[in-house]
Amino acid sequence: MQKTIKLLCLLLVGIMMIGMLAACGGDENTPEDTTDASDDTKPAGDSNLDENGYPKDSLPESYDFGKEFKIFTWNGQKAWEWVDEIAEQPTSVEQVLWEREANVEERFGVEIERVYANGAWDDRNSFISTLSQNVLGNDHEYDLVGQYTPAAGIGAVTGLYTDLKKVSYIDLEKPWWPSSITETATVGDKLYFVTGDITPTLIRNVQCMFVNTSLYESYQLAKEVDGRSIYDVVKDYDWTMENMLKMALNKVSVEQGNYGLVMLNQVSGDSFFYGAGFTYVKNEGGIMTLSDDLSNSLLINYFDQVKELFTGRYEDVAIVSLDPFLQNKALFYNGNVSDSQQLSAEGVQFSLLPMPLLNEDQQEYRTCSSFWVTVYSVPVDVSDMNMSGVILEALASEAYRTVSDEIYYNMFQIRYNGADEDSAKMFDIVSDSVVFDTARFFPDALGLFAQFRLGVNDVSGNWSTIYGGAKDSWTEKIQKLYADVG
Repeated sequence: MQKTIKLLCLLLVGIMMIGMLAACGGDENTPEDTTDASDDTKPAGDSNLDENGYPKDSLPESYDFGKEFKIFTWNGQKAWEWVDEIAEQPTSVEQVLWEREANVEERFGVEIERVYANGAWDDRNSFISTLSQNVLGNDHEYDLVGQYTPAAGIGAVTGLYTDLKKVSYIDLEKPWWPSSITETATVGDKLYFVTGDITPTLIRNVQCMFVNTSLYESYQLAKEVDGRSIYDVVKDYDWTMENMLKMALNKVSVEQGNYGLVMLNQVSGDSFFYGAGFTYVKNEGGIMTLSDDLSNSLLINYFDQVKELFTGRYEDVAIVSLDPFLQNKALFYNGNVSDSQQLSAEGVQFSLLPMPLLNEDQQEYRTCSSFWVTVYSVPVDVSDMNMSGVILEALASEAYRTVSDEIYYNMFQIRYNGADEDSAKMFDIVSDSVVFDTARFFPDALGLFAQFRLGVNDVSGNWSTIYGGAKDSWTEKIQKLYADVG
């Protein structure tokens, strides 16, 4: 089954071969400092694959820009993005991040420097304001911007960024730029930001379910699903909301402080919305409309079902924290892939699971990634647009072959998610299930992204009322975004 984020799955060689067929997406521009057509400015070799069988980029094999390359970025995910100084005994992640940067610097004759600023939700506007003063002042200070997801939408609406489809050397057909992201981030025919293998934050912040495998066995929950393991339930596409509730409710010892399901916070409502296959905005070829999902009777009924989980109907379901799951007192937990690290460190016997399906008719697992993902843009005032395109593409290309392999496979799939085949398969299913929604890339402009989440956390929430009272306003905002940005 084709999943939306399949191009990130480095183990699927057949899919990676697609990238081999893609041509360079440049235009008539050439590197500004090129003085001749010497061999070192040609794509390397005749093969489009590296020594490990991964697709190579279509950039020059080497080039000496001889310049500093400055990146303005937020500090919220710094530890998973960059290594400013390598330790004597670095972790494997620190090592590959350090080598990624060093390889790009050496290959293209640049010295990468970063300027950090607060830029998460509460600071997203101040981050963009700082950048805006620089860019609109035509200061040419920054060659690239790496930002918290909602900040990117603000920057695009403000007019700070170049359309990446017109930047030479950025090849959006390559596998390190997932098509599902570039499609949903496109407005009209313009793309102002992108993400993918260039940042480990993408997979770390995928929202998913966890199961305590020890409790699954001790509660003999296989009896609830025809004697099957939880892995087989997922692989048979029977991991539905109905079956999850059948196992989670009334099967645990509540009087002993145990839970059937715990959720990290109210934001978990987002993953249930996308997990059931719904989206807020339909985006086809950059043409955006309000999704038909929002008026679907299935969503109306599902809303009420999820609201019961969030508003206290069940005593064995709670919005608390990760703690009960860490203490082996919760069967299921809804959180982020990154929670695997702490669970593993505490010795919890667990496995990742995808978000449950709406019903047996839904035959594709879905979820979303939290906002804590870095997306990249090229400012409109850069002094060397070609250099920005080359280095952005090179950072993503290098990460695809080195960083992703370490983090997606060696770290999460094996070390943190168990070495057995079934548990590793669950990781693949989760990572392949991520979908993207234009509403989440432009949360401030559209005001849509949290409607389901807010509603299910309100005891008086009713989806028909929410949708009926706001659909005209939502439609107008979509049209305005298209007019302002597209």
